Amino acid sequence: MSLAREIGEGFREVVRDLLIPEFRSLQTEVRNLGERLQSLEQRMEARFAQMEERFARVDERFDAMHREILDLTKAVTSINGKLDLLMGQMTE
Repeated sequence: MSLAREIGEGFREVVRDLLIPEFRSLQTEVRNLGERLQSLEQRMEARFAQMEERFARVDERFDAMHREILDLTKAVTSINGKLDLLMGQMTE
């Protein structure tokens, strides 16, 4: 057997004995990390959906409060107008 052939065979053995098992181990780790990332992504999407729902409820409450404030402002303006009329009648 020639030296080049022996070196080639030795290289193949190293690849077969050391690198291929390591690559398979890395493939398994990458697959597991992918599954964990997918699980994390699903949990995050669910959490974001919950947060969107909460923000929507807060927006609804602010809108309701804003409407109430507008109604109260109109009522106060109306009352002030009536008081102005009464004050005007009293001073005549």
